[in-house]
Amino acid sequence: MIGNYSLAFRGCNGFKPAMVFYDLQILDNTPPFINETLANVSIFSNQTYSLYLPQIHDLERNSDIKMQIMINESAQLPSFFMFDENSKVIHINPISDLEAGIY
Repeated sequence: MIGNYSLAFRGCNGFKPAMVFYDLQILDNTPPFINETLANVSIFSNQTYSLYLPQIHDLERNSDIKMQIMINESAQLPSFFMFDENSKVIHINPISDLEAGIY
């Protein structure tokens, strides 16, 4: 997050405790992004689909990004959607015609 931060590190070298202070200023931070667009998928009942999410890039840090998939802040995915956060794959397994559709 862009801003000014004061950091304090406390440690001990085995003989004497020490504390070091740093001021950190973050001037630029771009949001994570993907280079691909996911196409709509037509889902039919009693068929299993696996949707592999594209790689997410973050220019400021080269670390894993945690993600959660939901419809909106108050509604979770339908029960026939399963998201594997480790492999970044959405598994879709509708079991009735009511769950079929374009997603």
